[in-house]
Amino acid sequence: MTTLAIALLNAQREIRGVGKDGKNSFQNYEYVTAEAIVAVSRSALNAHGLTVDREFIIDDAQAVLPMLPILKSTFHLTHAESGGATVRSTDWFIVEGKGRPVDKALAGALTSSLAYFLRDLLLIPKQEEAESLDRRDDREAENRKPADTTLGLQGALKLRKTLTGASLDLSLLTKAMQTKGISPPDDLAEWKTEWLPRIALWIKSNKMDTTEPPAVKL
Repeated sequence: MTTLAIALLNAQREIRGVGKDGKNSFQNYEYVTAEAIVAVSRSALNAHGLTVDREFIIDDAQAVLPMLPILKSTFHLTHAESGGATVRSTDWFIVEGKGRPVDKALAGALTSSLAYFLRDLLLIPKQEEAESLDRRDDREAENRKPADTTLGLQGALKLRKTLTGASLDLSLLTKAMQTKGISPPDDLAEWKTEWLPRIALWIKSNKMDTTEPPAVKL
């Protein structure tokens, strides 16, 4: 009888990479879409009797920052002959933005997290990445971002409340950011919203430490 491990090995051997099927006309680069990763992965998995399913919840109550709910997914890999196993649980930020309301942000998080999972599961070559993993140079795009993408008063108040609830001090967060070459303004309302995912991870990794001083890694 073929085991799950052997079936997965055969599926990995079958994967030869995924061709770039998408193009970003704004920044003029080509990329592999998440949908292409899913299609090629499904074909390889199913050919060897393997299926993937997922359970997920949207975690608002436990979100590190109120404005960044978290998609919590648990993936299961099943083999038709030998059964299945829980492979991995992942957290993915649901980030809203201009032209991307919460429903689209959730759909994007579901698709991107699945593409990441399948890429890692089948060891798809990294140079043939999904859209969210592409190797474009973002420096030009960063320069084009509107100057008003900041926390504002409401976002600053939420961040202060989150830090207080985690027993963390703003000065420690500022120091951690500076060690990574980020020089945040003195006015918290002027902090960039693009920093929020990294800030959230820093808070999550430090808020449980009740015996030692918080680390400054960001």
